[in-house]
Amino acid sequence: MRSMSYKTFIKQVKSRLNVMSKADLDDMIICWAEKELPSNRPDFVDKMIVPEHRDLNASDGEALLSEIDAFTQRVKSGEYCEGWGWDDDIYEERDWGDESWADEVDDFFLETRELLLGGDYRQAKEAYKRLFEALRTHPFNKGVRIIRLNLFAAVKTTPIKAFSGAKTG
Repeated sequence: MRSMSYKTFIKQVKSRLNVMSKADLDDMIICWAEKELPSNRPDFVDKMIVPEHRDLNASDGEALLSEIDAFTQRVKSGEYCEGWGWDDDIYEERDWGDESWADEVDDFFLETRELLLGGDYRQAKEAYKRLFEALRTHPFNKGVRIIRLNLFAAVKTTPIKAFSGAKTG
């Protein structure tokens, strides 16, 4: 499988878009849509929005860090858990409860990626550090940090996706 850096990828996409007419773009998108499996159609439609382009500033990073801290406190306090018990589906004990935390973490990873791509490396690094700390925190262990792979399975934006496109060096 061929891979391509984020910078090269975006450059090539922009280059191809620059030579296409609106009709060409319409035809291309319709062609992609016609090939979508029924189960993927809602996600395809959800991608068809014009993204917000906003300039991030230091206060955005600070606000994100505060939101992550508040989330971590909710995790530590057990807000997302309703109990502990055996799960017949996975053949082990686990916590039960509200899984809305996964959507919150997903949003945090996306916002942190925006900081990173915007060049705010210090705050992005701190945000990633705090996110991973939140994922290691388990309310039934009173501060003992464990990480379980099923936490990452529930999060749509994996750490790898969150880092994709990051400038190195």
